[in-house]
Amino acid sequence: MATKALQLRTPGINAQKFDAVVVGFLLCFGLYLPTSIGGDASKMLFGIAYLACLVLFLGLIYRAVGLPSFPVCLSLLSIAPLLLVFTYTSGFHEYSFGELAAFGLLSILYMMNLRRIVFPRWLSHLFVIVNSLNILLGIEILVGSESVKGFLIAHYSSFYAELVPNMLLLRKPVLTFATHSLAGFFFYLFFYINLQTNKLKGKKLFLFFAVCYLFLTAALLSVTGVALAFVGTVQICYHLWSSIRHKWFWVPATLVIICLVASFQRLDSAARNWSDFVEAGKAILMSTNNGFIGRVMPGGPVYDSFEYLKEHPFSPIGAGVKEGMVVADMGLSDYLLRGSFILAIFAYAGLFYFLKRSLLARSDFRFLFGIIVVFELGFSTLTYFRMLYLLPFFVVYLNGLRRDEVPSDVIIPRKGAVQR
Repeated sequence: MATKALQLRTPGINAQKFDAVVVGFLLCFGLYLPTSIGGDASKMLFGIAYLACLVLFLGLIYRAVGLPSFPVCLSLLSIAPLLLVFTYTSGFHEYSFGELAAFGLLSILYMMNLRRIVFPRWLSHLFVIVNSLNILLGIEILVGSESVKGFLIAHYSSFYAELVPNMLLLRKPVLTFATHSLAGFFFYLFFYINLQTNKLKGKKLFLFFAVCYLFLTAALLSVTGVALAFVGTVQICYHLWSSIRHKWFWVPATLVIICLVASFQRLDSAARNWSDFVEAGKAILMSTNNGFIGRVMPGGPVYDSFEYLKEHPFSPIGAGVKEGMVVADMGLSDYLLRGSFILAIFAYAGLFYFLKRSLLARSDFRFLFGIIVVFELGFSTLTYFRMLYLLPFFVVYLNGLRRDEVPSDVIIPRKGAVQR
């Protein structure tokens, strides 16, 4: 009887193809949907992107296994109407209603359960093509290709007019993400899933992709890029070390490298370099442009937002907009400003709930939840439209890698849930 019930709830071949096609669209649209016309950011294109995302999400949620209970669904879907109420009680006279659409889509995403979706072979081939195209575009930017720069400026400008031209002038391979912070975050995610593919499937092509993404992350020369490139370097070195059978060979090699470096560095030079390194670290932390601490200090982009929160802790602005107030530079301040503690709880508890239900492996759950929350200290990314598209793809891809994994790393589903 239990076997029969499982068969009834297991998707057929056509259903599996439908899910895979939707996931393929999420990947391609999430990376390559244009955001500007002739270099000017287009609200119409953003509207099309949100509408297309809604259609794809509804295609997945319609057939999702294990939808949340009615109270949970009602709580999640009430966020956008609640923000609309806050918008009209804020007293602000300018609005950004795209925020309501983004939080509405985030609510629908949090309702989904993506465990059942199978990742077929043809979708893996599409992923290889996407990886190759991203890396090729990144290299073209680094070597100064004017045609690629012109194309990206014309079709992928975002946030403000000067951003993408300035990024490309400095040869930062931001691709379609406009800013180096977002590019670094998504490059690192692509690095991670390619590295996991090499670990679990042993395919060397994906190790090559991982190294390339790590190089592009470092080439952004931003705080996010350098920090994530360092983390990725540690991860890939540990992976390579673990895969080497005769580890003793690296001990004398490492000692030789250390001795060679030390022989060319006098003690006073080393002390001076260390002092410069410490000062550079302080500058990065305290910078009012992109420093982690400096952004919340007077003159920093998030300072006015925190001042407003101090004066109006329980008067959220919803979709309101005020000149001089930057809300997207830090996730927590964004949510507290727009919806007070209610929205902050929704954003992070909802993310926890969605990833816990959708991911098969505990390690993937811990990784994705942790890296997103940490990155939110520097940028509000959960409602970024490319994140809404790509996060489901990352979840489905990681599940595809884990289906043959050992049970010790698999999250045990709740009673009555169906796991494939």
